[in-house]
Amino acid sequence: MIRRDEVQALLEEKASEKDQSVEVVGNSSRMLGFAYNATGAVKKAIFISAGNNITHERALTVVRSVNKYRISETIRQADKLSRMLVNE
Repeated sequence: MIRRDEVQALLEEKASEKDQSVEVVGNSSRMLGFAYNATGAVKKAIFISAGNNITHERALTVVRSVNKYRISETIRQADKLSRMLVNE
């Protein structure tokens, strides 16, 4: 099993800039998914894996298209709205 610190080292080496990703491959040489560096902060990478009827590459494309920040835009907007309502 690959550990978080190993993935962080891989990100620092190959994808340390904002909006870069690296393939995460397990000890069995099987691709597990991607570690996506959305913000440029390696320790806050997003881990992406394939789901039902979606490839790893497509999953990465979808995440990149909906994430301007580390959290998805829908969650960010909901949080922003709830904070506005609480402050009223």
